[in-house]
Amino acid sequence: MSIPATEILKNALDHAATDHGVYEADILGGVHDAEWPSWYADHMTRTLADAGYSLNGPGGNGSTQATTAQAQAAGTTALELKLEVLVLPVTDVDRAKDFYEKAGFRLDADFNISDELRIIQLTPPGSEMSIIFGTGVTDSTPGSVQNLHLIVKDIIAAQADLHTRGIDISEVWHDADGLFHRPGGRNRVSGPSPDRADYGSFASFSDPDGNGWFLQEVLTRAPGR
Repeated sequence: MSIPATEILKNALDHAATDHGVYEADILGGVHDAEWPSWYADHMTRTLADAGYSLNGPGGNGSTQATTAQAQAAGTTALELKLEVLVLPVTDVDRAKDFYEKAGFRLDADFNISDELRIIQLTPPGSEMSIIFGTGVTDSTPGSVQNLHLIVKDIIAAQADLHTRGIDISEVWHDADGLFHRPGGRNRVSGPSPDRADYGSFASFSDPDGNGWFLQEVLTRAPGR
């Protein structure tokens, strides 16, 4: 029977804590915190696991080593890959800029470099990802980007806010089967998900060129997301 890595660490740290507690009490006159070994063991184990390592108990074949499962899950890289920018194709750059600012997006940059190149970047409120559009930045057909999702904690309030800002946005709705929305508006039922389940309530709108957006309500994200 293998011993969990956290237990191995805890046992070792318990001994260290005892010795250090004596030092604190006799030499420093301090107070020993009996809970720190468990906390620190969990912390160290998570840190090592995130780096692709695990601790082996008695009978193992080494002190620390990368596990096969973690190596396979990591593939060829352990680096974070964060989605940074979506490029939207638009026909009228200033019209698109006005629309997204009206929707509450933050204007980050407007580089008017030449008649052939203009780059505009805006960021939805609270988002780490931005959108870019302009002149000379994409050959895609204007309005061809669909199914972009903006996550909100209160879809009723978010829908009302965009409506107040002058954005032509749909009513709040959910899928009849409680699943992800279907293309073409099929299977939609008016109102939020009956139990306000995370990921289950939507509202939709489009920019002036027809690039399509959804609001999706998520209060508590699913584990690991």
